[in-house]
Amino acid sequence: MTKRIAFPLFLVVIILVGLNLYLKKTDPLYSLRRQLISLSRGDRYQGYLSLYRYYLENNNLPSARLIAAKLDPGDIKTLETDYYPEVIARAINELIYKNNKTPDDWVEIARLQAKIGLNKEAKESLKTAHLLDPVRDDLETLYMQFP
Repeated sequence: MTKRIAFPLFLVVIILVGLNLYLKKTDPLYSLRRQLISLSRGDRYQGYLSLYRYYLENNNLPSARLIAAKLDPGDIKTLETDYYPEVIARAINELIYKNNKTPDDWVEIARLQAKIGLNKEAKESLKTAHLLDPVRDDLETLYMQFP
């Protein structure tokens, strides 16, 4: 009787292990989804962040919006600012229309402009930052090394 149960159980285990190994190699979301079933809340949250970032990078906005409900608004804003061109453009506009911009504001504007391919404008923003504070060597270096 135990031999009758043991053999099918053995086959099921072998099939599950093989399927697991196959999915690890073929599914890019496999490791991200595995984090979502962790017992640790921190690991699950990190998994949601990684999955959200993956969807933003691959321009899968409907899936990203579904994941966004499980994330902190501050984390969402940070990730969208890094990966979502419309949000980057909005952040640039907010900084450009800010009064009394510091050199660091101009460097941030340049970083965001470069991220969406506005390299000529980014170079000008770095130049403005350097003109506002010519003593800072880091600004001069950034301006000179920017393509």
